[in-house]
Amino acid sequence: MDGSLIQLGDRWVWRFHAYMTAMYHEPWGPIGEVDVDANTGEVLNDQQCIEKMYARGERIITKTF
Repeated sequence: MDGSLIQLGDRWVWRFHAYMTAMYHEPWGPIGEVDVDANTGEVLNDQQCIEKMYARGERIITKTF
């Protein structure tokens, strides 16, 4: 796991790289980062960030297959 504990303003956040993977290949990416509030466990990424990760993942799939 490659998480990092960082401080964003007055909030402590675990930041993890997000990868694409499947049973038969190594992880591709990272395609983005996922931020999780260290105290509550709340995922902090907004919809725009999630859509960007989907788009990066689609580009990887398109180039690979």
